[in-house]
Amino acid sequence: MHTMEMFHRDLKLENILIQTTSDGPRVRIIDFGCGCYAKDGPYHSFSGTSAFAPPELFSTYSYEAVPTTVWQLGAVLFELLDGSIEFDTKAFIRSEVEINDELSQESQDLLNMCLAPHSDKRATLEQIWELPWLSCSCVNCDK
Repeated sequence: MHTMEMFHRDLKLENILIQTTSDGPRVRIIDFGCGCYAKDGPYHSFSGTSAFAPPELFSTYSYEAVPTTVWQLGAVLFELLDGSIEFDTKAFIRSEVEINDELSQESQDLLNMCLAPHSDKRATLEQIWELPWLSCSCVNCDK
């Protein structure tokens, strides 16, 4: 989406579909109602689900596209891996919700990379894509 200069702003489980095809599963992102064109620099008004808003929104009242997308991907992954806890940014920042230490070290590392409280410490989309955790052995994969 970002390479197409689109910023979804509301990535969450309800907006992610998995399509099964003969070539393997494909991820489909839906509901661009909060989306906008991506820009360099900060946004000052938030559209999306507040539970998945990046922490900088609550401290500086601004946020940027890529670090927000990484934060929201981390929140989605948190919910997928934990399964019993709904993610909430404010609760996470207050340490009321924590990364499950029973997860594999690789899973914990990825979650920590995505859910770094300071946006300048968060992984980039490129860094996440390069992780062995996400390596793909699909036949028609361009990775």
